[in-house]
Amino acid sequence: MSQTNSPELHVGSNVYTIDGEKVGRLRFIMVDPDTASVSHLVLEKSSFLEKDIMVPTDRVGQVLHRGIFLTANIGELLDMEEFPESEYGGRDRGDRDSGGSSSSNSSNNNNRGRRGKRYRRHRNND
Repeated sequence: MSQTNSPELHVGSNVYTIDGEKVGRLRFIMVDPDTASVSHLVLEKSSFLEKDIMVPTDRVGQVLHRGIFLTANIGELLDMEEFPESEYGGRDRGDRDSGGSSSSNSSNNNNRGRRGKRYRRHRNND
């Protein structure tokens, strides 16, 4: 990633092609566990993208306060690999815990209190 500082990457940021065309939003940031560095950005399905896709960090040109600017055009993005949702917990959009949780995780989720409920309600209104 040229001119990229990973703390500036924010989930939900707008993402643009090399032509300046807005193609969607950042859904996830993938980190390589061996190097602890960002390896891919996952772009959310949109009117341009038929699926969530994984964009390698070498295709990121700049990360600015107004969005993430890629060095790829829309055609190249359409050919990129689909994000394998099932390999990463199988979460549905907006679902914080979709099955497969241990009993300790379930009890922790049930004990979030009012703060957690407000947060979920607020998130769903976005």
